[in-house]
Amino acid sequence: MTRHAAVRPPGEAVFAWAMVLLGAFVAWQASGIGYFDTPSAAGVFPLAAGVAMTLAALAAAMAATRRAAPVAGAVLPRDVAVIGALVLGYMATLEAAGFILASLAFLFLAITWLQRGFWLRAALTAAVAVGIVWVVFRLVFRVILPAGWILA
Repeated sequence: MTRHAAVRPPGEAVFAWAMVLLGAFVAWQASGIGYFDTPSAAGVFPLAAGVAMTLAALAAAMAATRRAAPVAGAVLPRDVAVIGALVLGYMATLEAAGFILASLAFLFLAITWLQRGFWLRAALTAAVAVGIVWVVFRLVFRVILPAGWILA
């Protein structure tokens, strides 16, 4: 079993405390659903997920805060910045491009970036992943996924 480093990386404590706030926000939003009369009610799972996220983030934030001051270095590694930008692009194009096209583009670009090339493997992985998600949500759970207006 390995122990955590005595010195925390730059930005770790700030990120962990931001996750505490995000978890609390998720729990607060879920509590507004208002249906908690049975264990399978609509608001139970989102509220449980928000509470679990808050507690886990709180434990991580407290542990990070106790460690020594951060060492010098990049607060936002390049890979994290690129994937963050791709996520923002995905969010911005989802309504217009639809689930399938936006998800394929996001996964293809993210996998290609993280693998430093290998575009054919990235394309196949993205297609299989989006296909599986589409089958599960559209055919099994009968969830209407955004179709987008670009190809409509």
